[in-house]
Amino acid sequence: MIKAQMLQLIKVIDEENWDALDTLFTPDLTYEVPGREPIKGMEALQRYYRVERALSEGRHDIEGVLADGEYAVSWGRFRARAAAGQADIDVRFACLCQFPAGLLGSRRRACFDLPS
Repeated sequence: MIKAQMLQLIKVIDEENWDALDTLFTPDLTYEVPGREPIKGMEALQRYYRVERALSEGRHDIEGVLADGEYAVSWGRFRARAAAGQADIDVRFACLCQFPAGLLGSRRRACFDLPS
């Protein structure tokens, strides 16, 4: 079940189905992405994806997913179009999530390799 939840999260992000985020997370969520302060709560997460995240046509190519208890980790490659005037994204990623009670909750942390 946790592995399926991880894959559903990635699908929602790739399809830019922001309305579905409410069905995947607990209200007290903490969502961490490189280069910014942790995002806390659904309102802030919706704002991040709908307004602040300057990417489109994002696609995760999943190489693997492991789950143990209430934790899951996925890894692979992420590609996306960046906002006008910025370079497109093509990075390796790993994402660690905690799913208390079957929802993504207290922690979601993504790591990316960034070009030097």
